[in-house]
Amino acid sequence: MNRRNKNLALCAANALLFVILLWKTRAYPDSVRGALLVWMFVAPFILAAAAFDKRLSGRSGVLDMLLFLTTGTAIGLTLGGALSRFDATSAAEIAWLPFGLSAAILHYWPSRQDEYRQGR
Repeated sequence: MNRRNKNLALCAANALLFVILLWKTRAYPDSVRGALLVWMFVAPFILAAAAFDKRLSGRSGVLDMLLFLTTGTAIGLTLGGALSRFDATSAAEIAWLPFGLSAAILHYWPSRQDEYRQGR
């Protein structure tokens, strides 16, 4: 699996959580904490930049890092919210956690087609 496909898997996981949180903010606006609201504002820009990056610029490594950090933040905030206020966490957020963790693991799983292996 090449780096582009790995990034697209992370983008899909983050986009799914974004849709879940968007629904949650419209249905239950008081149940979404401030950190997740900040994540909801920043994440679409990072996802769009990573999804449409054609690897022609020097910023690709930075986008990979930002995308992985965005996913890690989403996992941490969702898991932290579930542990601290389980009653305010939706079933969709809980169901998203394995998907987000799997995408993060896939992103750094070694692959022969990954540009960052540099032929190793």
